[in-house]
Amino acid sequence: GKIKSSPPLPPVPTHLPPPGGHSSPANPNIPTLPKVLPPPPIGKEKKKKGVRKKWTVDLGKTLGDFDMTVCKAADISSEALENRLVKGISDIKKSSDGSSGVIFLKFENDDSSELVVLKSSSSLGQEWYGSALAHKLGMKCPRIRIISWRDRECFLIKKAIAALCGVDPRAAESLGGLGSMTNGHGGITWMKVHKILNRPHHGIMQFVNGKPLSSLLQKSSLTASSLRDIGRICAFDALTNNSDRCPFGDLFNNSGNAENVMLCGNNGDTKRSIRSSNTKTMHLMRVAVGIDNRVVPLSNRNQVQQYVNKIEKLVSQIKSKGRDASCFRNLLSFLQTTTVKASMMSDDGKSTLSESQACSELFGGFLELAQAAAKLEEKDFQSIATNMAKAVTADWEGVWRKAVDSIHPAFFATTARSFLPLLDVKPIQS
Repeated sequence: GKIKSSPPLPPVPTHLPPPGGHSSPANPNIPTLPKVLPPPPIGKEKKKKGVRKKWTVDLGKTLGDFDMTVCKAADISSEALENRLVKGISDIKKSSDGSSGVIFLKFENDDSSELVVLKSSSSLGQEWYGSALAHKLGMKCPRIRIISWRDRECFLIKKAIAALCGVDPRAAESLGGLGSMTNGHGGITWMKVHKILNRPHHGIMQFVNGKPLSSLLQKSSLTASSLRDIGRICAFDALTNNSDRCPFGDLFNNSGNAENVMLCGNNGDTKRSIRSSNTKTMHLMRVAVGIDNRVVPLSNRNQVQQYVNKIEKLVSQIKSKGRDASCFRNLLSFLQTTTVKASMMSDDGKSTLSESQACSELFGGFLELAQAAAKLEEKDFQSIATNMAKAVTADWEGVWRKAVDSIHPAFFATTARSFLPLLDVKPIQS
């Protein structure tokens, strides 16, 4: 069918000034930010006439030296996060992966450490939409909500990070460099994060405590459940044109990015018996979670038609061959190569899955999400876009509006219709 233009979306709220401004906020509950004051001197100053003042700063200590694998996911609701921020952040780490600006905020409880993920990127809006759509279709992924630079949470985050890094609280809102340091122990960390903090919108995301698909070793095992999750992820990527994950069929001409699939143990370690009657400890990875769920909608009619033709060809093959379709065999080969010979087990860890059984799980997961997508109409995709427009309290120079306008719900409605032939297909029990 032809791509119909989507009805106009509600306007994105706009409040100025831009990030770093100091006029009265739109929300009366947000405290008015103080004017930036000059920082107090650090150490001794050389009093020479006509010479600019210089501050000496110790950059020797860097924050972020903690093990994230022992941390839990914190509640990302607004109220819970504000309460934690008022008490303060115990540590901070900037992700070394990618270039989208991901910061991990660590909070201490009486018996555990918890993390919140702060993300800022040019594709933040597309990721919000992808996350909302994934949850609607039953794919596992971290939840995300958006805060604007005018929100109280954003103000508290900047203040807490500044305090942790040793930045003068009076100058924190200006987000300057080392000139605002009063205690240099977090100087290196501050230089890494202060530009990220000076953006109009941030995503508050759930932390996923797991291992990337590419990090699994021989002592780890994919299970039937995690394989089914990966099948769902592949169907979602086909629907949304997300090529930055697992290669699937002829849709994407790339080698894949296994870093964007996280595997979690769910119930910890499980022991299983092996032929030698000894006991070998296996990490059963029962849950696969998709991260970086950015959608990539197409608007050019020729490009849309070319992509839809690829999906229809893939769907035809899956309908006729089921789990024996080459796309599932090739996907299984990708998983076996990526995970460095990690085994594939039943959910209870008592038996090894054959290749046919593993493909059955991949096929079942793909089929489940594809059938759910085929039942959606354009109004369902439009509804998510409408909610996206309302997801921020303020915009700056149309940044969020441009993200909303890039969604094109009609594209997703078209790709979803390509899954219609699969509605009468039944999964094969492994």
